[in-house]
This record gives sequence, structure tokens and C-alpha cells, in this order.
Amino acid sequence: MAKIVGSIPARSTQLLEKVESKKMSILMIINVKVKPNSKESRIVKENNSYIAFLKSPAEDNKANIELTKLIKKKFGNGRIIKGLKSKEKVVLVE
Repeated sequence: MAKIVGSIPARSTQLLEKVESKKMSILMIINVKVKPNSKESRIVKENNSYIAFLKSPAEDNKANIELTKLIKKKFGNGRIIKGLKSKEKVVLVE
């Protein structure tokens, strides 16, 4: 890394401006147990994880799509990072 003496180089200034202009985002990883074919769509916290009750069946990715919509309503943007074909999922929330 170069030692800066005096003023900051132009390239560094541009990078600092880009960093300052972007919003800081907080990432959160949550464990979710999915219960498809439920009467209503809702997500409930239980201990250190969540239970997602979904109306959609667990076929053709329908339950995963509904889960991501439910996560978006409750927490913000999120995506499933583990367990696409399992009832136990790990979700990254931004």
C-alpha cells in the first residue's frame, strides 16, 4: 500500500466519493423452517430461528417464491442461500 504524503490522489478521492454515496447495508442470516400448504401466509419467530407458514405447495418452486416475498415484506430484500429443496432453509437478508 502506498504511503500518502500531502494530498489524497485523485483516484482515491473518487473511490471515497463512491463509498460515501452508497447506503450502508446490514446483512443478516436467518434460519427458517417452512410449513407449506398452510391456511395463511405468515412468519413467526421461535427461539433463534423463524417458522414460515406458506399457502403455496412445495412444488415447482412455489413455496420458495412465496417465502422470498414474505421475507421481503418483513425484513427487506432477501434470498435463500441454502436449502432450496428442503424445509430447513438459510436466508440472507439485506
